[in-house]
Amino acid sequence: MIDQTDLAILKVLSNDSRIKIKALSKEVALSEPSVKTRIEKTIDNDIITSFSIEIDYSKLGYTIPLYIQISDLTITNRHF
Repeated sequence: MIDQTDLAILKVLSNDSRIKIKALSKEVALSEPSVKTRIEKTIDNDIITSFSIEIDYSKLGYTIPLYIQISDLTITNRHF
C-alpha cells in the first residue's frame, strides 16, 4: 500500500532520480534506511519500473534532436 510518504518520495525522485538517499531523507523527513526500504518496496511492486536519463545532445555536437516513430505503415498505391 502506498501512503503519503511514499508519494512524497516518488515526487522527489521524479524530479531528480539521482538524488542521494541522504538528501532525499532530509527532503521527506525520514531516516535513510526507511527511505531506502520504501524505494526498494516501490521497485519490487513495479511502481518504479525503470530509471532513465535525459541527454543534452547540443553538448555532444548535435544541434537538432530528431525523433521518428513509424507505426502501422501501409503502402496501398504505388506509382513509379
